[in-house]
Amino acid sequence: MNYQSWSCYLVDGKVLIPTKGKTTEGLGIHIEPMTVVSILEQEVLKKALLETIARGNPVHSFKEVESQLKIGIHKKVGMKSYKVFNHVAILWGIEKKDDIYSIDFSKIAIDGRGFTPDTSKPDIVFPPNTPVEKVVDRFINIITQTYQEKKKETVE
Repeated sequence: MNYQSWSCYLVDGKVLIPTKGKTTEGLGIHIEPMTVVSILEQEVLKKALLETIARGNPVHSFKEVESQLKIGIHKKVGMKSYKVFNHVAILWGIEKKDDIYSIDFSKIAIDGRGFTPDTSKPDIVFPPNTPVEKVVDRFINIITQTYQEKKKETVE
């Protein structure tokens, strides 16, 4: 089975798109390049997502990427701590198993450390061989709708 996955975080109107790599030791990690784009810049966002997906999930030894792990993805969006990032970020994933893409939803884990699948929202599974552009367009629609809902909540 051919499997790849990518993550995307929404934080205060910014979308963080890290490269999701793998270590030779089997650990999934977020590595550079990481892109931060305003949710309002839809074409730039689409381009960034397509570029990230095209990179795939590069494999490195842990030693090669260890220094990147110390930086912390929360700093990419101007947050001082990962704990705060965890409580305000909204996480989605795109997966590709063989030739089938899916979008999955996550929520903060009960213990507040990291994220866990959000079983209240079913994964969106695309038909086999769906063009990646169609998946990305749907993904952007979901992120944008979520942003608008959150923005509306803060106004009310």
